[in-house]
Formats: sequence, C-alpha cells, structure tokens
Amino acid sequence: LSNGRAVLAIGRGGLNILNPLCIDISKPLSTLREFIDVFKRIVKGELVDYEGEVIKLRGVKLAFKHTNKIPIYVASMGPKTLRLAGEIADGVLLPSVPPEYVRIALENIEEGCVRSGRELKELDIACSVISSISSSHEKAFRLAKPYLVYCLAVMPDQVLESVGMSRRDVMPIVKALPNEKKAVEEVTDEMVKKFAIAGDIEDCMKRIREYTDAGVTQLVFSAPLGEDMGETIKSLGMELSRRFR
Repeated sequence: LSNGRAVLAIGRGGLNILNPLCIDISKPLSTLREFIDVFKRIVKGELVDYEGEVIKLRGVKLAFKHTNKIPIYVASMGPKTLRLAGEIADGVLLPSVPPEYVRIALENIEEGCVRSGRELKELDIACSVISSISSSHEKAFRLAKPYLVYCLAVMPDQVLESVGMSRRDVMPIVKALPNEKKAVEEVTDEMVKKFAIAGDIEDCMKRIREYTDAGVTQLVFSAPLGEDMGETIKSLGMELSRRFR
C-alpha cells in the first residue's frame, strides 16, 4: 500500500497509558531489543523460533512475500533507550523535545553507534514538534497550548532541565489535570517558546533552523499546525522548499 514508504517507530510507551491496561513494561530495554531483532528477521521472510527474556516465538513466518526494507525508528527521550537506538535502529524519533535536548540525545545515540561500529550520520534523527503557524503571534501560541498540556505533564526531568526548567514548573499543569481547560491556563508563553514551533512563518523558519542546527535530519510537524491545516501545510511546504533546498 505504501509503495516502500512505510516505517516502523516503536517506543517503550508511557506508564500513564500502559499501567491501567496491566501491560508489563518492567524490562523495556530487553523488550525493545528483542522485538527489533525478531521484527527484522520476520520481515526478511525467515521462519523464526525465538527464546528471549521477554519474547518467545515458535515457527513464526510472514504469510506473504515482502521485498521492501522497513526502516526501524526507536521513539525515546531516555539515555539508555537512545543508546540502544544508536546500536540497532535505523533512526530515532525524539518526541516533542527542544533543540537543547537534541544535542544531549545525540551524545547518547552516538555512544550506541560506537558499540555497533557505526557512525551517527548513518541514522536518521527525527523529531516531532508541536507546531502552530499564524500571522497572529497570540493566536499561534493559543492554538499550541492545549497540545502542550499532556506533553509537558509527562516530560522527563532531564528534558526540562535542558532548557532551565524543573518539575516544579510543570506541576501546576499536572495538578490541574484532568481539567484540561484549567491545565491549558497553566501553560505559559515561555513554555510554548521552549517546546513548540509557534508564531508567524518567519518565527517558525528560525525555530526550524535551530532544530536542524542541533542535528535533526527530519522534522515531524505535529498538530495543530494552524487554523486551516491544509493551507498551513501548503505554505509551510513552499517556504521549506525555498529555504532549505
């Protein structure tokens, strides 16, 4: 269906989501390592018997032929998982982190690359960023804030610290939940500046440059994008083509 464009992005998952489902994630690194190993073998068409610490399979094989390689991205912010990504993945997906943390993440990814005899440049470094573009600065920030609520509420301490923040700064958001309207009121403009791409097209182009300068090779623009998502995608695409080719 994708004509070779499909990729697989996998992460450990959030405790706030997985704990209520009674899904055991007590061994996240082992689970990720084993899953990636198994996935690579299965998509190659192998008949897989696997006896791992977490994953156990008996005679598993795809029921159809598959010829295109599916790149594997590890979605993570934590140092151990980032090192694992550098060791065995094709790319990394950094979720909603600022450029300051991208640089820290790259150090961990590169450590993993060294383990497997690879260079950092062999990996695609993707980063998804909440993006809001509008000719009105105030409107762009207002549209971004609801999307930042849950992002900031669960943001790891090391990511907050990379931009001079601490857990104390986001606790008003955490305490306001599940009242989303109240939680949005606790998201400051400064938080938007640090964790989103927001403002008019010029502001956003400068912010995009900060990410690429930090080492991001692929930006994933996350909602809301703008008041009219379709028009925003068109204008953003035109500006990116003009400035980054």
